Amino acid sequence: MPILRKFMSVVAGIFAGGLVVAAVEAAGHAVLNGEWLFAAAAAGYGLAAAAGSFVAGRLGDRLCSVIVTGVLAVLAAINLFAFPHPPWFTPIAVVLLVLGWRIGSRMAGPGRSAAAGGR
Repeated sequence: MPILRKFMSVVAGIFAGGLVVAAVEAAGHAVLNGEWLFAAAAAGYGLAAAAGSFVAGRLGDRLCSVIVTGVLAVLAAINLFAFPHPPWFTPIAVVLLVLGWRIGSRMAGPGRSAAAGGR
């Protein structure tokens, strides 16, 4: 698989994940407050990992979906240090990120590779 295709699949996956986080957090701010807003943000991280992994895995390969989830995890960690979060938020967000990656990469289909006939 050409490196440009892999790179663009990662970019597309990060973009898709970012859109999902933005949509979930915008909806959360519109209707929720307090601890429920943090719960929506954690769910948004999981949904973003699922969407980003799906897009990257579909356009690229399984490694691309792992890279997208890693980038989203780094961005989530930066957010964690930006302002205080409840103590339960970090472990829940990590679990949902991993679960989202697992679901998204499975939905994308089997991992593609040159040996398996991938393009």
